Amino acid sequence: MSKIADFTVKRIIDCANDHIVDIIEKNDIRLKKKGSRYFGLCPFHDDHHATNFSVYKKCYKCFACNAKGDAITFLMQHGGMKFIDAIRWVGNEYGIPVDDVPVNYTPPPRKEPEPLPMFQLPITLVMRLTAKWEQDTLIKWICSLHWDASQSARIDKALNEYHIGHSKYGHTIFWQIDEKQQVRTGKMMLYQEDGHRAKKAPYNFDFIHAALFRDKRFPQYDDEKFEVKQCLFGQHLLNAWPSATINIVESEKTALLMAIAHGNNAANIWMACGGLYNLTAERLAPLIEAKRKIVLFPDRDGIKSWKEKAAMIPYKLSVNTDIVTKYWQPIDGEKADIADVVIRMLNG
Repeated sequence: MSKIADFTVKRIIDCANDHIVDIIEKNDIRLKKKGSRYFGLCPFHDDHHATNFSVYKKCYKCFACNAKGDAITFLMQHGGMKFIDAIRWVGNEYGIPVDDVPVNYTPPPRKEPEPLPMFQLPITLVMRLTAKWEQDTLIKWICSLHWDASQSARIDKALNEYHIGHSKYGHTIFWQIDEKQQVRTGKMMLYQEDGHRAKKAPYNFDFIHAALFRDKRFPQYDDEKFEVKQCLFGQHLLNAWPSATINIVESEKTALLMAIAHGNNAANIWMACGGLYNLTAERLAPLIEAKRKIVLFPDRDGIKSWKEKAAMIPYKLSVNTDIVTKYWQPIDGEKADIADVVIRMLNG
């Protein structure tokens, strides 16, 4: 029975990969063919570029968030299916009998492909795109807040330490530089004059690596030749203060505000994972390997999720919710993040 089941599963996987475009489109994702590839908006992150998500050679890959896999992986990641459920779905969809595949079927281990070199950007690019602070909308807003004298004195220091950048299109650039000072990528975000994201503006969010992969003027940046491995915003500060507690928040803007409001790198370094769902054991690995004290500061709507993740990661992680519970007020809103509460407290 096992060999029969293995044969059927292999047949279904081959069928799924032959029909990967059809499967993805049946899950409400529109794809457009350009050359030998299909492109669309990535369903795994808040995507605004219809050329980030690529389907090519029976696989999908997002240039921005690095989600990737075959058709079965897509059904598992996007549809929340278990492996056997995805197999049965494909079999039923394309007329392959699945009765000889038991419900408790365990797939044989797959041979992992050889790892690709990690994508890196030259440090000179960081230096070249260091923010022209008088032009950057977010930084002008930060400078306008009601800081006290000691906090105001820390603004330039924090901007320099985190290497805040500025694009010619007006984006604030949050560089992801690891503890070895390797530039992994940069997140580019447009902001309004009130410090909030300009979410309705075209091209308001992007990653530098994704932009380079899309741009045919830079053939040296080929997504098939490199593996993008994002890291924590602020990770480059890890080794400079070996005794500091690492405080992790969701957004880069929040990490920067907290560094200004409570700046003392010798005691606390503020880092950001870049979103509610980006807190992973892989992102935390360099901190865990260095045996650092780690405190998680979730936003109000992420408390439950981050507590659950902290319990699953085999390392002592503290979770501090005071800012969004103890200091939160109804005026902040039910979905208030740490930055909202801190700004309201600063402005009295």
